[in-house]
Amino acid sequence: MFRLIIWPEIIRALAEFVPDLDVRLGVLQRLRDRLETDPSQYRRIRDMDDPDFLFDYVDVVHFDGRWRTIRFSVNDTTAEGHLFVEAVSCR
Repeated sequence: MFRLIIWPEIIRALAEFVPDLDVRLGVLQRLRDRLETDPSQYRRIRDMDDPDFLFDYVDVVHFDGRWRTIRFSVNDTTAEGHLFVEAVSCR
């Protein structure tokens, strides 16, 4: 079991991308559920900008009549048993 750390600035950035609170909470809950339980399938998808330290977790959500892809960059090398969400982007 891993401990997922999501910094407040990541939550704020996600709120800019996903203003709907219910959708945003769903994204965060899936992120937590999937990474804290078994991140192995996501850890194989390394971040192209920093593959030595980061992997990407991707979620696709539909809101405001559009599908959007949300990408979280997660550090899995800083502390044993901990995953740190370091960045979020949306398109």
